[in-house]
Amino acid sequence: MIFADIAQYSAFPKEQEALFDLATVFKIVHVEFDEIRKLWIMQLA
Repeated sequence: MIFADIAQYSAFPKEQEALFDLATVFKIVHVEFDEIRKLWIMQLA
């Protein structure tokens, strides 16, 4: 898998971001919504 950390180029400084190769495929294992932090959490494989 090819990926790059692009957090330093983000328009949102507090976010951690990564860019993945176009051919990358993920399987969604689990999805839940965190009511406290107001965000979706996904487990990928």
